[in-house]
Amino acid sequence: MLKYRQMGFDELTATAMAGATAAGSATIVMQPIEILKCRAQFNRKEYINYRKEITELVGDKGYRGIYRGYWPLFWRDVPAWGTYFWAYEILKRNCFSDESNGSVVHFLKMMVCGGVAGQLSWIVSYPFDVIKCVIQCSDGPVPTIS
Repeated sequence: MLKYRQMGFDELTATAMAGATAAGSATIVMQPIEILKCRAQFNRKEYINYRKEITELVGDKGYRGIYRGYWPLFWRDVPAWGTYFWAYEILKRNCFSDESNGSVVHFLKMMVCGGVAGQLSWIVSYPFDVIKCVIQCSDGPVPTIS
């Protein structure tokens, strides 16, 4: 975040950019987990064997199969985490005019700020989550809107 501040961004913008950058980096690692999670949720008939699922994905489509639906994941997470960090910082500043560190009220305020920031981040990212899940759970060509 210090680098963004040195580039001349205000603290809220730097916080949002730090969250978005972290999310963009994390999507590379999260994608294989996300595709397995979506397929497990979609398959309601039986438990899936993750080793078998990975073998099928790689066998059918190469290693690109594991990254099926990567871009919708990227466009879900980058704005969502930027929004989350930005909203949390604003809410925290407005809720904590009195410094009551260590109290139950302080803890509850932090919980509410985190919950509201999380809701705002999902409002931004939910459409991309739906697109991501449809792409990741389909076996054929990538579905299109027609």
